[in-house]
Amino acid sequence: MIAAIALVLGLLLTLLATFYTRADVESLFQRELLLIGQEGATKIQARLHDHALLLRSGAAFFMGSEQVSRAEWRAFVQHSKVHLNLPGVLGFGFALAMAPERLAEHEQMIRAEGFPDYRVWPEGTRPFYTAIVYLEPFSGRNLRAFGYDMFSEPVRRAAMERARDLDLATLSGKVLLVQETDEDIQAGALMYVPVYRVGMPTETIEQRRAALIGWVYSPYRMDDLMRGILGNWDLERHIHLRLYTGDRATPEALMHDSDPTASADWDGSGLGAQSIPINFNGQRWTLYLTQPNLRAVLRWDVRVWMVAASGTLLSLLIAALLLAMNRFRLLAVRLAMELKAREEAEIALRKSERDYRELLDNLHVGVVVHGPDTGILLANPMASRLMGLTLDQLHGRTAIDPAWHFFREDGAPMPLTEYPVSRVANTGEVLQDLVLGILKPDDARLTWLQCEAHPLWDEQGRLQQIVVTFFDVTARKSAEAELALYRQHLESLVAARTQELSEARDAAEAANRAKSAFLANMSHEIRTPMNAIIGLNHLLQRDVTNPRALDWLHKMGEAAIHLLRIIDDILDLSKIEAGHLRLELSDFSLRHLIGQTFSLLGERARKKGLRLRAEIAPDLPEYLTGDALRLQQVLLNFVANAIKFSDQGEIRVRAWLEANEADWIQLRLEVEDQGIGLSAEQQARLFMPFMQGDESTTRRYGGTGLGLAIARRLANLMQGDVGVVSEPGQGSTFWMSVRLRTSLQPEQLRLEGEVSDVDSSPQVFEGGATSPVPHVAERTGSVNLEQLDSLLAELSVLLAENDVRALRFVRDKTGLLNTVLGEGAQELIDQIQGFEFERAAHTLRDIQARRSV
Repeated sequence: MIAAIALVLGLLLTLLATFYTRADVESLFQRELLLIGQEGATKIQARLHDHALLLRSGAAFFMGSEQVSRAEWRAFVQHSKVHLNLPGVLGFGFALAMAPERLAEHEQMIRAEGFPDYRVWPEGTRPFYTAIVYLEPFSGRNLRAFGYDMFSEPVRRAAMERARDLDLATLSGKVLLVQETDEDIQAGALMYVPVYRVGMPTETIEQRRAALIGWVYSPYRMDDLMRGILGNWDLERHIHLRLYTGDRATPEALMHDSDPTASADWDGSGLGAQSIPINFNGQRWTLYLTQPNLRAVLRWDVRVWMVAASGTLLSLLIAALLLAMNRFRLLAVRLAMELKAREEAEIALRKSERDYRELLDNLHVGVVVHGPDTGILLANPMASRLMGLTLDQLHGRTAIDPAWHFFREDGAPMPLTEYPVSRVANTGEVLQDLVLGILKPDDARLTWLQCEAHPLWDEQGRLQQIVVTFFDVTARKSAEAELALYRQHLESLVAARTQELSEARDAAEAANRAKSAFLANMSHEIRTPMNAIIGLNHLLQRDVTNPRALDWLHKMGEAAIHLLRIIDDILDLSKIEAGHLRLELSDFSLRHLIGQTFSLLGERARKKGLRLRAEIAPDLPEYLTGDALRLQQVLLNFVANAIKFSDQGEIRVRAWLEANEADWIQLRLEVEDQGIGLSAEQQARLFMPFMQGDESTTRRYGGTGLGLAIARRLANLMQGDVGVVSEPGQGSTFWMSVRLRTSLQPEQLRLEGEVSDVDSSPQVFEGGATSPVPHVAERTGSVNLEQLDSLLAELSVLLAENDVRALRFVRDKTGLLNTVLGEGAQELIDQIQGFEFERAAHTLRDIQARRSV
């Protein structure tokens, strides 16, 4: 640990020293690069001053004579030996300044010198013109600049104006020289020196402008200029140099790049970068220098590696020395600990042998150790007591000694080959849970033992010992015998009780069958007169005109229908509990089913000022297969309860897909109201038979408490469930989730004229005034609701009395029944034509119940 700490500390110090050395080396390189950059900047600035002096001498040459000819200017430039003394200059020239009125005269004069195509360009009207008239050498690229108006270009004009107004040699910004061709295009710049008329004052700007004749100037191709100034100066020093106009290093301001191929790796602000400003009479250039391989130089600098290597080596040596010292110390400690451990092990072994002997002597289990020849090597006191011999008598005896006799568990004598030690010696396998009897010497009673025998092997796989353990189970054997007697007695009692329960079950099944038969008979006996009462009541309401009597008849009809509905609920619940209710599967439209529900309950909602809204998910199949009647029964119950327990707002029915698996869907229906709501305690018992919210609700709103219980059982039959989400005063949301098939014949259903009553977008029904199912009068055009009720009441009476005149009634009213009753009409007609008047009465009653809920 100490060696590791010393190594880590040494390496950390070495790392710090290495970083410090590297920083020092980097600082040296930075200072060296700065000195190199300053040297380059000095060379550039000195060369620019030399150019300025030469241009000044050219200006003096013009000012020293009244007229300088082209030949005189050429002689002046040649005698100046510019290209020898100042390499990199494209040329020396003179640009004449003139007013617009002198332009034509000037062009004629130059053409007269032997240049018939001469013109000042670019063309156009300007308040002031200049023209390059002399430019030496007057050949090659320079011919392209002949007659060019430099004052027409903004960058050149700015430099020319500064030179004119300040009487200075000025540099322009970055330009593209007109001498450039399509090959080897370089950035350009120009230096201007003003030429004034001799004898005119030049003290003020206005005086200088008035005395101006033109400018002596030099055009520079920057790459050529920098090579002329620096030569291979940058390459010899392994630096990358860039020159920018202004203070910012942007691509637009780049004037010269000593290595354009390395531009992608340029980092003017990175390691080893220096920037040096060059100021020439107010025009700023910035020289940027980098040493591209500086990182590699720093990485392989000998000084850095020497510090790192020497520090690492020293750290390793110190750590190795400490590690060796620590190993010697640990070796000494380990030797001392081994000696101490050996001494402690000997003491522990002696103690273990003593404890083993005490444990063996005090065990309530007999232990006998046999040698390979089955002779007894060791036995404990419990073995001596169970086998009836002293320890000394046991020692050396073999397993088949005649001093004792073994018996099987069934009481038969045990052969010698089945003795536990003999079996293990012969097979080499462990023997477990063997129960045997032993007849001890001088004891006529049989002692029962449960024993195990385990072989012990040496490393070569040879048998060394056989350890036999056993304990007395005589008392357990006696208890087992007594338990067998009790078991026989118990079996006889169970057989008798089973016979009694079988007889009780048969009696219960008979009672259940009798109850079912009674309910069926009572249903028929009660429904038949109730149908007659309801039908006659409707007929009486048609004939009676006394308002008071009509009110009584109306209340009597409502009570009869309510009583009939209770009977139906009780019978449905009984069928469900007995498992006799079967679902009748058929194809149906969910929109039509919801529309029928709204039509049946619309009037009741209108009376309470409630709005009914339906929302059907667009991805829900149009046609489904299931028990539409039972599905509508649950939906009617939910919506009717929502109307019953709401006094304002709207009742919303929502339908959507919970799951879609091949031909099956999981449909979820929700009915949300803004009524009185339910507490958690009320919700817990809401779906139990004959249970409602509380006693006050029962007294105020009525009801039997069967509707929601039946709804849950019907949903369970359709592989679904029902539930409620509610808070007191916040309304309730009753939901049902059922499993249905998608219809296999949707097109056929459409061709049969099934009406889609509810659009997939929500529809709002204000107080029952808007209904998704057309009113009966709208369908028939001639029968109103009162007439329809009278016709159905008449048919109900005929069916209740099993009157065959119901056949003629159906034949005469088939079209009307199909129109107003929809899906249930054909089933009703088929039952009547098949003389199933009782089933037809039940079907008609279901249709009337749905209309009157």
